Amino acid sequence: MNEEIVSYLIRLSEGKMVLIQRLFDLTDEQQRTLKEEEMDKLNDLIFQKKEIMDKIDVLDLEFINKLENLKKSLGIQSLSDVQEEPVAGFKVLKSKIQQVYLMMEKIQQLDKGNQQLMELNLTKVKKELKNIKVGKKATKEYGKGYGKDSMEPPSIFIDKKK
Repeated sequence: MNEEIVSYLIRLSEGKMVLIQRLFDLTDEQQRTLKEEEMDKLNDLIFQKKEIMDKIDVLDLEFINKLENLKKSLGIQSLSDVQEEPVAGFKVLKSKIQQVYLMMEKIQQLDKGNQQLMELNLTKVKKELKNIKVGKKATKEYGKGYGKDSMEPPSIFIDKKK
């Protein structure tokens, strides 16, 4: 029975690894999109990443439940505490889990860089919006005419010939 659980956990880990690789690819593409300032494409990438993370959450829940059953059955607290292979495939399982953690760290590093790029882009957009507001205000003031709607009286120059 424990061999079946280990085998199942290995398959779950492999499935998660496929999803994580796709998540990494999307995160990398997100970085290129941020550098090229293609904001329309960015929303689509964020949506795709969320869908993948939802699938990963389902796999994680199943994995945690099965892993807890295995640990109870083997009488261990943590997989890292066990050096020998109490069940066939145990070392393979530990290796798969390690691969998943390493890939997740890579994704976190990319995401951190993406956040910095996003902040730079937001700062640039804020500056542009401020410039637009100043330009609008200047245009509005310049465009005011003289007449009954104007608060200022019109200026009249009178030339007298001498």
